[in-house]
Amino acid sequence: MMELAWRALKERRVRSALTILMVMIAVTLIVSVQGLNAGFGAFIDEQLETLGANVLVVSKSPILRHGARILGTGMEVDERVVNTVKAIPEVRDVVPYVNRVASVTSKGLMREVVMIGTDLTKLRLVYPALKVKDGAIPHVGDVNSVVLGHGVANPPGGQPFAKVGDMVMIELVTIGQVGGHPTIVKRPFQVKAVLEPVSLVVDDAIFITMKAADTLFKVSDKYDGLYVITKGPEFNEKVEADIKRAYGDALYVTSPKAVAQVVHSIRQGFANLFISVAAVSMVVASVGIVASLYTSVLERTKEIGLLKAIGFTDGNVCKLFLLEAIMIGIIGGTLGIASGILFANAISDLVRIGPEAISAPPLFTAQDLILTWISAAVISALAGLYPAYRASKLDPVVALRRE
Repeated sequence: MMELAWRALKERRVRSALTILMVMIAVTLIVSVQGLNAGFGAFIDEQLETLGANVLVVSKSPILRHGARILGTGMEVDERVVNTVKAIPEVRDVVPYVNRVASVTSKGLMREVVMIGTDLTKLRLVYPALKVKDGAIPHVGDVNSVVLGHGVANPPGGQPFAKVGDMVMIELVTIGQVGGHPTIVKRPFQVKAVLEPVSLVVDDAIFITMKAADTLFKVSDKYDGLYVITKGPEFNEKVEADIKRAYGDALYVTSPKAVAQVVHSIRQGFANLFISVAAVSMVVASVGIVASLYTSVLERTKEIGLLKAIGFTDGNVCKLFLLEAIMIGIIGGTLGIASGILFANAISDLVRIGPEAISAPPLFTAQDLILTWISAAVISALAGLYPAYRASKLDPVVALRRE
């Protein structure tokens, strides 16, 4: 029976190949979307896990609302806010920070980076995975040293941008207090340390002490935000609620968990959209299977009559055509899985994330691949039911008379 089904497919190679191609395209879309979706999700989780699970980020709300009315921007984050948040019983520590976009020049090379001013001795509270590759973290009062993220010190291409002991020139544009005129500030710093790779947020940033930030940015104890380290992840929600109770919408509180939920919701929405497109492709492939096998029934009417004349029952004829449909699904599903894996990896290599062009490799699970493969075979079998039933009900006498 298998041999007869295989021979029938081979005799109609072009039609069989086109039908298999339709199944293959649908499966390729499904597999590649699943792999890319899972890979991007794992990448986001990995990035967010570098920020401590017990860390909340508090910042000034960009817009302050009262109902539908916009009242202005949120309140300033200053020492009073620091002390108030630090007084919450479940808070272990509060680390203020400021950040600016600056140009860094070293050995004639220049690049744009995010400069973060904070208490560098407490960086590991915020980023538990942080490690120093070379050098040492500057002390709190150091105003002349800078710490480079791994991606800043070692950009793609192999030539180091800067190493420990080198002097780098920091240049940034500030808005003056009077008249709002922009002012260019330039100042040299010595590289005190280079960090191990951690995440995009850390790798593509440079760090200075808060005292250095004050002299460079003129922040005057006005911060861009606070890293709030709670006594454990289980206290995050309570601390967030306490902060919101004290400051309302004037301060914006985020946590790695909340960010992860938003990102995963967005990516799942896109994944569902593409899988819906793939499902439509599978329906089109099913119609192709029906058309191909139905045409095959018409072309092989005399052959079916001969098979019945030599002893094939209605069930045997039905099984023969179902086997053809299942073979189309199996071959198309197998090729689709292979091409889906290759396609997802190719897309991952082409679409890279961040200044350092980091890719998010697709992830495939055996369970998903097997389920997709079985689905292709089952849907193909269902598509072949009507042509198989039609073939099984042909009258052998009438079939043998057909020219």
